[in-house]
Amino acid sequence: MFFFRNSFHFYIHTTTTVKSVVMEYKFTRITTATPAIKVADCTHNSNEIISIINKVKDSEIILFPELCITSCSCGDLFAQQFLLEQAEEALENIVQTSNCINSIIVIGMPIKTGNKVYNCAVVVYKGEVIGATAKNTPATDEQR
Repeated sequence: MFFFRNSFHFYIHTTTTVKSVVMEYKFTRITTATPAIKVADCTHNSNEIISIINKVKDSEIILFPELCITSCSCGDLFAQQFLLEQAEEALENIVQTSNCINSIIVIGMPIKTGNKVYNCAVVVYKGEVIGATAKNTPATDEQR
């Protein structure tokens, strides 16, 4: 079970000149979704995410919450290598699913860099991770 927070149109306008300026509106469907996740169960969580992705294939952009692959309430488990490896495997499953979908997918997950684990947004498109960005603080330092 999952809940859609929003599915809305974002207006992008362009101008075309033919004797006068005509405004054309194009629509981009952006979907934000909250999967039903379980704490530290990356396999279950990725299956929920994939299920949502398959249901909203008509969206150009699909946004998921921060740390939705692991859940944000893992606390000290973020320091465990096993959880981080499971999160990477779950991301790989999502990346493979995205191969045949025309949507940009943004997913929250922990990523270890050096000795710190960061709360990151990972951008996936057509079977590839095209980017990732971290919050300013490591995932284990956040106050909930």
